[in-house]
Amino acid sequence: MGILDEAKYQKFMDDDKTPRCQERVWHTMGNWGQSAQCCRAGKAEDDGVWHCKQHSNVEVRRRRKKKGEKYDKEWAAMRLRIHGPHFHGVLEQIANGHNDARELAREALDEFNGGG
Repeated sequence: MGILDEAKYQKFMDDDKTPRCQERVWHTMGNWGQSAQCCRAGKAEDDGVWHCKQHSNVEVRRRRKKKGEKYDKEWAAMRLRIHGPHFHGVLEQIANGHNDARELAREALDEFNGGG
């Protein structure tokens, strides 16, 4: 079994009365890695599967939502940085008396919203 003695490992598993988290986690070992069951005690049961606080469905959804909000803000700022000079050029054309300011603005916004 490697570093752990099989008998000690089995005794450790038998002594633990609380269910363990069922999530698989990745451990790196030098240049190699391996997948193993999370060693934390299960705190929440979802459809018969136990998860620790870190791997519970509620916590995972909360972290993903928080990360998604951060990503959305960064994406919006980046798009504005990229398209800002174009919008400035459009405003200059309108200020200089472009004949159809609405059409020029609509084209700029369509390009911005289309991601182009």
